[in-house]
Amino acid sequence: MEDDLPDYSHILNLISESKDPKKLMAFAMNAQKKNVSEVRTAALERLNTLRPVHTEGGFEHGFWEMLTAYQNLLLANNRPTKRLMKAWETAISENEAKALTHWVENAEQAWAFECFDENGLADRTAEKLVLRFPKRFEAEICEKAKERIQGTNL
Repeated sequence: MEDDLPDYSHILNLISESKDPKKLMAFAMNAQKKNVSEVRTAALERLNTLRPVHTEGGFEHGFWEMLTAYQNLLLANNRPTKRLMKAWETAISENEAKALTHWVENAEQAWAFECFDENGLADRTAEKLVLRFPKRFEAEICEKAKERIQGTNL
């Protein structure tokens, strides 16, 4: 009966060698849709190894923790990850503050606030991160973050 099980070794090898966050996210999402936890786990673990390492408690560390929390939320709810991956790319190519500025300027994810709140992750929202480090952002972005939070139960 063991011969009937699919062999994912080729895919797992591709994942282990990949340095492309978009491809890794695609592997994770496809594996989730097909209920192949081994591939999903491998892709997400590899994706997390590509994250920059920053001092815990600092803004950059908070950004990557926030992004990971959103990643997990999106995947758990079968939501698209295009904006998430755009934020990832912006953070790597420019910086985390620029990525978070774009995120807050364009955020339309009321459902995410509710999910974060229900799961005890309210402090991991992009808007909360902006307000925790207001000197890194223009006043307009901080104001948008405040308004968005005031419009929810966070």
